Amino acid sequence: MPKLERATIKSKAKMKELFVMDWRDTLIAIVLLALIFAYDYKNPLSTPLYLPQALIAVAVVLLVNKIAHKLLAKRFGCTAYYKLWMPGVVFGLLLMLTGLKFPVIGAVVVAPFAFARWGFKSRRLSMTEEGLMGLVGPGANILLAIFLRCFPGPMLSYMSFVSAYFAIFNLIPMKPLDGSKILFWKPLFWLFLVIINILLFFI
Repeated sequence: MPKLERATIKSKAKMKELFVMDWRDTLIAIVLLALIFAYDYKNPLSTPLYLPQALIAVAVVLLVNKIAHKLLAKRFGCTAYYKLWMPGVVFGLLLMLTGLKFPVIGAVVVAPFAFARWGFKSRRLSMTEEGLMGLVGPGANILLAIFLRCFPGPMLSYMSFVSAYFAIFNLIPMKPLDGSKILFWKPLFWLFLVIINILLFFI
């Protein structure tokens, strides 16, 4: 088999593997996060009542974050995919039992390569590109939270809260969270985003 043909087959196989893992982990994350947000530790039996709205809110918020990452990653010649973080899953489910909501059970991973016709095409991101990749996730969730606040209704208000809640945790300056990339890139801008995000909980 020619070398180029082998490289093409390998590239397609890896692309399929990442696609399956991406959507598998995304769907699992949506279900687990919805459970975390819907769970009422004072009255656990009421959880099924809140689960449908939590599923809708989490799905919209997580997909907005993921799509924003994917679009910018593609522009920079990279590949983005969602990956569950098992320690975060365990921690999130345990804290759920105490009434605390811990949404960091996974993250969008940006890999510095793209799938080309004859294999992989790798590249190195600049500090500005790394910063922008960090900004696009929480930035999209903050904008979504602000946008939803412009319309009345308990469901939209709840989705706005979930989006802002996602963003504030994502802004924590700790790898692999986006906050670490933004803080390293532009510390004052990171502080500005944190302040705006906190204000969303009081408006």
